[in-house]
Amino acid sequence: MKRSQQVILLIFTWFSIIFAQAPIAWIQTYDEDSDSENFKDIYATFNGDYIMCGRSEDRYWIVRIDSDGNQIWSETFEGTGLNSIIETDDGDFLAGGWNTDSRFSAILVNSEGEEIWSNEYADGSCKAVIELKSGEFLLAGASSGEIWRGHLVMINGEGEVIWDGTYGERHFQQFVSMRETEGGVVLGGKADRADRNGREFWVVKVNFEGEIIWENYYRIAPNSIGCSIVSCPDNGFIFGGWAMDRWEGANNAYWCFAIVKINNNGAQQWQRDYHNINSHELLECITLIDEDEYIMVGEDIGGINPLALRIRRDGQVRWREAYDIGQGDIFGARGHFFNSVTVDQDNSILAAGRVNLSFGEESDTDGLVVKLLPEILHPIIMHWSPEDTVFSVLPEDTVRFTVRAIDQQGQELGYEWLFDDSTFAGGDTTVLVQFPDTLGEHTVTCVLSDEEFSTYINWNVSVVEWYIADYQPDSTDILIRRGTSIDFTHQIKSVEELDFNYSWEHFGRGGNFEFEGEDSIRYNFDMTGDHIIRAFISNNDVLESIEWDVDVRSIIWWWWPHENVLSARDDTTIVFEVFPFNEESDSLEYSWFINDEALDCDTSLIEISLPEIGQYEIIAYVQEGVQADTIHWTVDVLEGSFTANDADLADLPTSPMLYPPSPNPFNSTVKLSIYMPKIDHVSLSIFDINGREVSRLVDGDVEAGNQTFVWNAGGFPAGVYVVRMVAGGSSEMRKLVLVR
Repeated sequence: MKRSQQVILLIFTWFSIIFAQAPIAWIQTYDEDSDSENFKDIYATFNGDYIMCGRSEDRYWIVRIDSDGNQIWSETFEGTGLNSIIETDDGDFLAGGWNTDSRFSAILVNSEGEEIWSNEYADGSCKAVIELKSGEFLLAGASSGEIWRGHLVMINGEGEVIWDGTYGERHFQQFVSMRETEGGVVLGGKADRADRNGREFWVVKVNFEGEIIWENYYRIAPNSIGCSIVSCPDNGFIFGGWAMDRWEGANNAYWCFAIVKINNNGAQQWQRDYHNINSHELLECITLIDEDEYIMVGEDIGGINPLALRIRRDGQVRWREAYDIGQGDIFGARGHFFNSVTVDQDNSILAAGRVNLSFGEESDTDGLVVKLLPEILHPIIMHWSPEDTVFSVLPEDTVRFTVRAIDQQGQELGYEWLFDDSTFAGGDTTVLVQFPDTLGEHTVTCVLSDEEFSTYINWNVSVVEWYIADYQPDSTDILIRRGTSIDFTHQIKSVEELDFNYSWEHFGRGGNFEFEGEDSIRYNFDMTGDHIIRAFISNNDVLESIEWDVDVRSIIWWWWPHENVLSARDDTTIVFEVFPFNEESDSLEYSWFINDEALDCDTSLIEISLPEIGQYEIIAYVQEGVQADTIHWTVDVLEGSFTANDADLADLPTSPMLYPPSPNPFNSTVKLSIYMPKIDHVSLSIFDINGREVSRLVDGDVEAGNQTFVWNAGGFPAGVYVVRMVAGGSSEMRKLVLVR
């Protein structure tokens, strides 16, 4: 059982109150000296800036601003318009839209607004882009043709297609928004009804290969058009858009904001509409705010003004406001709207869209950004104990629970304690809870409230026969240097003497394997990279585990020969090499020793002749600044008749050989040649810098003689790789350098 600090905070009101809207902090407009600018999306960057995308006349338009709305840069690019933009993990910006030929397209620019690449993928338009946790990107939208269909494209960082697919069988279907979730991606879209008499919300979940997991349609009114989907804290989703119907009390049919709440399997939980019988209102974007509430933005067609609604987790309106941007003739009297909204770390709201400066033949629109100040709403929990909100106890154990909080409005807080939803104490910040003598699951809850708002925290407690009471190291995320040994231990607490079975497992660089141990083991991390150590404890049918993630760092990430204890025949020459992480560093220094005698070599590679029988100690010493690392080899030289040199291919070797790759470095394909003295099973694989196998070229019998294989690295990022050949009971490795 891994420790966690999962705090569930849910905000709700005791009274039916509609609060005033968030006040405006500032309003800014942006233009590119044309008569038609419009922002379609806004995104909060990692460093506190904002990036917007849209169109300026018939060109892509991207603008970066600071937190006060000051323009940092503004750039246009060849293309018609952009609908969605994100900041990548590398600090660049990826945007999707459509180009001048009405083609589904995307563009990547760096942090200064300089184009890196621009690609097109199909007829149609890209409406949404996201970066997956695995590093790839998804583009979603629609492909046009005889019928419009939802279109999804996975690309790598260079904009190259990994896979793509089309979805939907109705006359018109289009993806407009998406979110990554467990096991795949959930996409929100709009689709013709089966009878083509109006439209419906359309939501699809696909796995990371693009295969449909589930697909559903939702209808709030005869005509329902989806626009934006957001993930919810309970792992479900809210999908928002417009709905058109003749609402009670209205003389005509009206468009209104509408949302549907679905769970992680696509089942509808509830739906809401927010109709105003005096005005058409169109929702364009929805986002999460303040842990479990939502902001929706769009336009109020009746007044032609930007519109914002804040709703609670159950869909009830907290406040609604149509912002009179044209008040005081600052801008034109009408024609302003929001297309997108984002929330800053302090809960400030930034909405982007368009402002209309004039109408008629000389119509002029600019990009619009409005910042709304954060609201003060609920108490904040500052401290809680136990810190783990999910844990186990034995029958009849007593646990002390404590909560400390502050009220943002300066009001006195009340405390109410619940056990399995039944109140058992109140008024105190600390309580003692004795658990029953029977096994089972229980919840302890503390509710904190002022006159208007409440917050609560849950502890989920299991009464069990035994549990893991402690383990060391107590941090499960560990950063160490190569060569470090760590003692892993755990302690069990049980109701009586029970028999336990213990097992341990290593997963990661160096191989996946099990090893023996009781309640403790010592493990030496002699290889850099990511490692996982797992401990398993079982009693009868109950199994618990602990997992430590260990990141091993060093100057040296690989060395050759990788086996540190070697045997060789007399009169042999062996090539030794070390591979630093940062091979381009100017401060790297190399020293080599044989049996404590310094060798005349200051590079990462050395050829050492071993003419006489005996044992030799080879040491590579690598220094980078104040950091240093060493690799030791022990070579036993035995008497024998065979001598060979890797560089001398005139004499055919009697064992399998992996020749130097050609060319190396390379930028697309590389030839990998091997020699086999006889037919045998060969495994020829490519590994990345973290020791993960990324490609296997050969895994089977290979004929005797010289054989050549080609690795096409077109879909792989630039960097250092290793090719490894295993054949005839021996293993050889060579370094590859892929450049772009």
